[in-house]
Amino acid sequence: MNVLEIDESINDIQMALGFSVQNVYYYDKTLVLSLWQNHVCYWLVICLDFSQQSIFLVPEQKIKLKNDKKPILIFALTHLKQLFFTDVSRLEDEGRKIQMLFTSSENEDVTVDVVLVPTAMNISIFKGSKKIHLYKPKDLPDFKPQDLSNIKLKPLEVFKQNWLDTLSGKSSSNKIKDKDQSLSLEIEKKLKAIKKVEADLEKKMNDDSYQFATLLQKNAVEAKDKFPDLFDSKKSIHKLKDEYFEKHKALNQKILRSKERLKLLYDELEILKSSNENDWNHSQKKNLHYKAHQFKNESTLKVRKLEVASDLVAYYGKSAADNLKLLRSAKAWHYWLHIKDSPSSHMIIFRDKSRELKDLEIQKSLEWFLKESLGVKASQPPQVYEVLMTECRFVRPIKGDKVGRVNYSNERTVRVKI
Repeated sequence: MNVLEIDESINDIQMALGFSVQNVYYYDKTLVLSLWQNHVCYWLVICLDFSQQSIFLVPEQKIKLKNDKKPILIFALTHLKQLFFTDVSRLEDEGRKIQMLFTSSENEDVTVDVVLVPTAMNISIFKGSKKIHLYKPKDLPDFKPQDLSNIKLKPLEVFKQNWLDTLSGKSSSNKIKDKDQSLSLEIEKKLKAIKKVEADLEKKMNDDSYQFATLLQKNAVEAKDKFPDLFDSKKSIHKLKDEYFEKHKALNQKILRSKERLKLLYDELEILKSSNENDWNHSQKKNLHYKAHQFKNESTLKVRKLEVASDLVAYYGKSAADNLKLLRSAKAWHYWLHIKDSPSSHMIIFRDKSRELKDLEIQKSLEWFLKESLGVKASQPPQVYEVLMTECRFVRPIKGDKVGRVNYSNERTVRVKI
């Protein structure tokens, strides 16, 4: 809500002035006050959900509200019930900050402050010296009035209806839309990640540890003059040299991992660029049901996991028993993969029934599988491997075999170059 939408809502809320608070509810970052007068009931809704932050008044619904027993709810129930709603206004100098006043028959006042500033959203309740905040209060940014004459305002009924739809469970599709990220935004995020990893990699590669340690070994005085920030006079030359050679060695491992991470990011970027907006949104919707595609016992078995895409997960077992349990947990349409003519673990790719794998996704999965299962052998000749691939419906464990061997059919062979 911008300030004009808040002012419109406050005008609407004022029709409930004089009503008494009958009950208070709090759940999902939303505080709801049930107001009553002469058999007329309203809900005063204060929603701090980032996607639909708002404040408004709606007729009470025939829906049972949930209640999370948070400190703010207990405080509100203790100090707000049976009080009369006597005033509401927006604090002009503080922008999107609303103040409400509730008064008892003994003229005891309770103030409720609502901040709808995105970086400092909060609900605070004050009674005398007692107070409580939903979140730790933050300093509000200086309010600078904006020209809103050309901004299209959202009708108040839209805020109300969106919340009511969410409440009645009609908005599952809307939630999906809210969670959808456009393909272009995801590509932008991937490019930012690449830029960050590249900058970090450049910093690591420009580290002076090796040059300093090498020079220190030859000429300590020259090393001290050339690298004064690295030289520590409190340590012996021998110890200092060993430390920086060790640091260089560790740094090389980090550089290797950064390069692998960079390659992975570029592969993911290539997959995104080869997708279209509809395919992406479709995969994002399925990501809401992601747990349905996960191996349910991954926390109890020794398996390793790679999230190939938002709706694609690869697992491989670390023992014969785990392999069999993994296979038995798979659906008929999941993919089973095994290195040809090699006693390796097998990998299973969990996917949706209609989900087709792209070549880059298969390549990414297999490279990871080979490196994880073969270790250092993966980088030794031969660097081209043949991997068997078929759907799990065509794989049957050999009964009584303790090594975890299986019979398979309808396989195809995929060649992978490391």
